[in-house]
Amino acid sequence: MKKYLVYTARGLPEEFDHHMKRAKTSRDFMHICEEILDNDTPFPPTPPEDTHLFAHFNALLTQEKACLPAGIQL
Repeated sequence: MKKYLVYTARGLPEEFDHHMKRAKTSRDFMHICEEILDNDTPFPPTPPEDTHLFAHFNALLTQEKACLPAGIQL
C-alpha cells in the first residue's frame, strides 16, 4: 500500500510522505492516514508538475486529447 501512496500523495503536505515512508506497522500506517487525511480538504484535481513523477503531465493530456476523434472528450 505504501508504494501506491508515492503517486497519490503528491500535492499533500510533505509531512505525510515523510511519516509514511517511516511507518513500520499497519497501525502506524492507519494512524498517519487518519492524522493527516481525515478531513474535508479535497485533493487537487491534477498532480503538481514540479515533481519528477508528474513532470509534463499536462502536456501528455493535451497530446492525448488532440488524438481523440471529434466529439470524444476526456
